[in-house]
Amino acid sequence: MILLFVIAAGIRLVPEIIAYPYPIGYDVINYYLPVLSNYENYWPVVSSQFPLYVILLHEIIIGTDFSPYVVVPLAAIIIYGFFSISVYTVSRNIFRLERDGSFFLSLFVIFQTALLRTAWDLHKDMLALTTMLFAISLGLSGRNLSKSPFFVVITLCIFSVLTDRMIGLLLTATLITYALLRKGKKELVLSGIISLVYAVAILNGIHEIEINIQNVASGETKNVSYKQLNLIILFVVTNGLLIPFGIIGFIRSPKTILKIPLLLSLVGSLSWIIYPSNSSLLPDRWTFIFSIFLAIFAAYGIVVLIQKQPAYKFKNHRLYFLIVLAPFMIAGMLFATTSADAAVSLFSAFHDYVGQFGPISMQANSISIEESKSIVSAIDWMNHRTPLSSVIVIDKHWRGWTELELENRSFLFYEGLDKLEAQRKGFYLLSLTKTSIPQFEDARVLLVYKNNNFLLHKVSFDN
Repeated sequence: MILLFVIAAGIRLVPEIIAYPYPIGYDVINYYLPVLSNYENYWPVVSSQFPLYVILLHEIIIGTDFSPYVVVPLAAIIIYGFFSISVYTVSRNIFRLERDGSFFLSLFVIFQTALLRTAWDLHKDMLALTTMLFAISLGLSGRNLSKSPFFVVITLCIFSVLTDRMIGLLLTATLITYALLRKGKKELVLSGIISLVYAVAILNGIHEIEINIQNVASGETKNVSYKQLNLIILFVVTNGLLIPFGIIGFIRSPKTILKIPLLLSLVGSLSWIIYPSNSSLLPDRWTFIFSIFLAIFAAYGIVVLIQKQPAYKFKNHRLYFLIVLAPFMIAGMLFATTSADAAVSLFSAFHDYVGQFGPISMQANSISIEESKSIVSAIDWMNHRTPLSSVIVIDKHWRGWTELELENRSFLFYEGLDKLEAQRKGFYLLSLTKTSIPQFEDARVLLVYKNNNFLLHKVSFDN
């Protein structure tokens, strides 16, 4: 398992090294780094958003005195390593595979593009999934539980549901379903405790939930990118190659427990059928989660097929595993390492349809790594060449960059341009070189800075 951990951690480390010193991951630049750099200011908001993971990172930063720029990616790398071990324990305890089969299954899963996309920026999801799989493999594999393991399983489940809202919902629903099917005392107790913990966590952020419910009811969360065609293509791209083998693994699986989150996440990924063009139910996120569980069953199905071959011999099975694994290894590492400006991945070929659901390469955050270099240069120029207290208007996807790098100046999003224009208040407008800038009535627009990817215009009004 140590070797497996090292391989998995290395896979997640490689894209960080290539992108260094710029962070990868949309939520990393727009959530984790700003929150951990200004923890006290963000706490009133973060405290209602399943803050356990952020709290842990904050405590690590305080205890080690390391920068958030070090702790955030390092934590993501370590979690990826432990995730591989959690999959290994599932293959041993749920599927009853021998060590070589379990090792293959784990490698097959950690090279999946859907998992790497999740690990790109959804770090809370990865930690919650890891503890969820450990809990399932240790406590819900059909063995009788002693008091000590049962306490460990409860602890892992609580940790999982308090880490992420979506995975917490999946685990809670899984435990309830499993308890109803098994009707065992300990399963019922476990599902009851975890349901209560999750309910308390949800109530802590009830205001945000109420807003989402109202948005769903009113249709305000409709998103042009959430087209049925786009979501169908995303589902096919992430799962098409896995489904045939996943069906075999599903049928041959000796245990029920892991089938439950697979089917529940499938329902979530197809929620667009009921609520088309509505982003609140996050069908794209559910599609990625479904793909992760499907990959586990697909790998098991592949092991079953290989072991049934007449030519299968113990001395040759590793070669068969390697032949099957090779194309998935190549696809995963291309997604992890190729430049976002010339990506080679499953997603890049269908970028016009699925680009809004995730990156075409891990070499990006809210923008590509090449653009990251340019925006840092642009903000540095603003810090030295624009008057103090200047207002910088930006795209909302760049908010993390400006919050982290902009000094003694404020920023607004493009959506606030009308208000500034009505007030006839001067500002600076940051834009990509490939985009056109808006027209302003009775305003002087002067280009004051330009680099390879960004333009900065000064907009002033005659008062």
